[in-house]
Amino acid sequence: QRQMCIRDRGKAGLGLISKEQDPKDKRKTLLKLTRKGKDLIEKSFSTLYEALIELSKIMAPFAPFLSEHLYRSLFALGGGKAQPISVHLCDYPIADSSKANSDLEGSVTLMQQVVLLGRQKREEEKIGLRTPLSTLTIIHQDKALLQIMESLEVYLKEELNVRKVKYSSDEEHYLQVKTRANYQLLGKELGGRMKGFADLIGALSNEQVSLFQNNGSITLSLDGFSRSFTGEEILLVREPREGSDAISNGSVSIELDCALTPELIRGGYAREVVNRIQRARKEAGLEVSDRIEIAYIAVSYTHLTLPTKA
Repeated sequence: QRQMCIRDRGKAGLGLISKEQDPKDKRKTLLKLTRKGKDLIEKSFSTLYEALIELSKIMAPFAPFLSEHLYRSLFALGGGKAQPISVHLCDYPIADSSKANSDLEGSVTLMQQVVLLGRQKREEEKIGLRTPLSTLTIIHQDKALLQIMESLEVYLKEELNVRKVKYSSDEEHYLQVKTRANYQLLGKELGGRMKGFADLIGALSNEQVSLFQNNGSITLSLDGFSRSFTGEEILLVREPREGSDAISNGSVSIELDCALTPELIRGGYAREVVNRIQRARKEAGLEVSDRIEIAYIAVSYTHLTLPTKA
């Protein structure tokens, strides 16, 4: 199976790992993907194989022996002979911009931010990740980006353990955006005018804020003096509206329904039981194919009865 997927060298899995990701996080992402079925196992191995082949070529000029060993070992693992026979006979890699998918990269980066916000919300509510939640709403003004996010919905559900994911571009329904002047950037330049412009920036209307977000800049006037302010000079602070539990990091916002029903609580117990069983199997040295019998005792059938699908 490993040789088969390495020979394919498909690119379908490449977009699932952000280039800005920490190397440790990339390894964790690959490990998680390999647990999600045969198709993703093949894509994950293909992605890793392709990356290591390119790495061996890049490092060849300054690590000739290690790169040669890596290059030949990878082709041997794939069940074939290296072509060319040496990494030092290969052309040096050149970036192919046609293979870049900026929309997919942006949506993956957004997905990672959503996952972090979701975990932050769970920690605030003291709800463990094994307890499923009913609904996650992703809030972003870019409708096109939200549509691409739908293709990654399966990963969001898995990472945050939610039953349903919704998407909304109506940011004003969940959040109120407040504007503040960036004193660190503007203070020295504006001097005595700083306080006056800070008041103007803090009093921007919703229409002005929308205009600023769309154009990336806005021009304000004070006592006959006009100046254009850019994105870094005006800070946007998103706060939840009354009745909303939305949270934001400035780039994306979410609302996570943390209400627990008896069904969700039972789902959390089921995951906990599965985790304990898996650990016990590992400690006992059992193989995946080994069949076992399980018995459990619950103090309350109402709350602890396990669902048929854990």
